[in-house]
Amino acid sequence: MDAAKAQSEMFAGRQLSGLVQGLRATGRYQQLIAKFQGRDAATQREITEAKLQTQAVLTHIYDTQERNSLKAHQGSVMTASFSPDGRTIVSGGADTMVRLWNADGTKRATLRGHKDMLRSVSFSPDGQTIVSGSHDGLIKLWNRDGRERSTIQGNQGLVRSVKFSPNGQMILSGGSDGTVKLWNLKGGIKPMMIKSTQGVVRTVNFSPDGQIILSGGSDGMVRLWNLDGTERATIKGNQGVIRSVAFSPDGKTILSGGENGILKLWNLDGTERRTIKGNQGLITSVEFSPDGQTILSGGADGTVKLWNLDGTERATLKMNQGIVLGVNFSPDGQTIVSGGMDGTVKLVAWDLGQLLKLSCDWAGDYLRSSPDVSDADRKICGIGN
Repeated sequence: MDAAKAQSEMFAGRQLSGLVQGLRATGRYQQLIAKFQGRDAATQREITEAKLQTQAVLTHIYDTQERNSLKAHQGSVMTASFSPDGRTIVSGGADTMVRLWNADGTKRATLRGHKDMLRSVSFSPDGQTIVSGSHDGLIKLWNRDGRERSTIQGNQGLVRSVKFSPNGQMILSGGSDGTVKLWNLKGGIKPMMIKSTQGVVRTVNFSPDGQIILSGGSDGMVRLWNLDGTERATIKGNQGVIRSVAFSPDGKTILSGGENGILKLWNLDGTERRTIKGNQGLITSVEFSPDGQTILSGGADGTVKLWNLDGTERATLKMNQGIVLGVNFSPDGQTIVSGGMDGTVKLVAWDLGQLLKLSCDWAGDYLRSSPDVSDADRKICGIGN
């Protein structure tokens, strides 16, 4: 046996051994569910922790959990996100295109109209409208079938970030002119303008109740605003540019990520809750999971990382080649989508059932034949029952 083959088989053996440890963790989790589901809060926390540990082990060991890799755009994919029903993905690229994909990876539509690279795209809360913002200074609204509905002259210069309000009646934009603009879709297209004094406004977001505006910019500050444009708080955020900000689903916590590779959690009054050393190099995109228990970050190191709220790392996923520019959870929190400088959109399973199926399929022969595997381990994958 040559050295390369021996090294490959040794690596595969380590993976399989580690995978069995993950399957054993799955078995413990399943036992806890069967015996103690619905008991006291402490037991529920133990069950949740067992699930998180199982997910982390299987994701780390099973390095081919990628479900789809879509060659999405010529040049970088600047942004990608799910529709509210989880059935459609929208991506925006440096090639000026907005593209729609089915969740199985098949392409639905290409939306043409922008004259420069896309920076931000997202769905309305009802999933029927898409908003896009571009370096051409325009904000466009599209129907879900790909037809353009309207064009708005956005910020002066580049539009860097756009978001729908939770009720779908307003659009928030931030851009290179240092302003945050609030567009009321029901009352004409003239916006309320907030001069943020942040230099370039890189990222904007609404609170879950739609009553607070959040912005981050090139001055390293995170700012909170009321809908009437009055400032609520200024937070000295990260060293360097703030690239991405998000609210927790309950609206009580703010998350920021920036060029120094640090994630920060804040209370609404601006007090810092936690600092997390995130990705290597700059962090480009951050988000909370739908249940608010997990933080997602993408960065210049080409990885997507998942974190517990206490700052412990749950998993590192090697997603795109080069910088990851946008990350998003599916509405059920079971799948992650990313877009990056390699021009691809990638979908990765984070659902425990999906990871278990993939792991059992991959390790099936080993589980059947290895003398190092117990009958109990085999039964987790339905082998030897």
